[in-house]
Amino acid sequence: MAKRTVFLHVGPAVPGLDAPHESLRDDPALAAAGVVLPAVDQDLLDRADVEIRRRHQAFGLRRKDVEGAWAKVCRKAFKAKRDVLVCQPGLADATPDQVALAVDGLMGMRLHLVVTPPAFGTAVDGGAGLDDAAADLVGAWAPYVRRTSRIHVLPVDASVTSAELGARLARLVARARQAEHERRLAKLGRRRRDVAA
Repeated sequence: MAKRTVFLHVGPAVPGLDAPHESLRDDPALAAAGVVLPAVDQDLLDRADVEIRRRHQAFGLRRKDVEGAWAKVCRKAFKAKRDVLVCQPGLADATPDQVALAVDGLMGMRLHLVVTPPAFGTAVDGGAGLDDAAADLVGAWAPYVRRTSRIHVLPVDASVTSAELGARLARLVARARQAEHERRLAKLGRRRRDVAA
């Protein structure tokens, strides 16, 4: 069975979008791109962020109040049986140990990382030419993303709407799928040449 892909948007937060998961859930551009958002609410994603980053005490919560929130998000993502987009902008600040915990829940899915720094120039895909600000955001996540082509930097400005963000994410998904398709075709071509030789 082919692996499903998860596009994990770890932030930082997009200005003007308090609940990015909720605002993108019914986005027509993402639906047309064949990407769904897991059937979870923003509250569960916020609790998952608190759980992963171990900040329950800072919010006056007990650990058992947030325990299992990330696992539930991951189960819903896996049960979607399609490629998914998970938006939790707080995860950009996770430490390497916290990143490992988050990625562990996504085992069995092909991870693409999406970061949305404040606009500083043109969008950069594939890790090539990342400037220092974007590299800092990717930081702890980079070792867990299998290929640099699966790291996507999507600069946003303060005026972006949820519809614009959805359209840009849909284009990013389409480019990522095309690159993956081309990579597989090249690999198949190499195998055919090896067999013919």
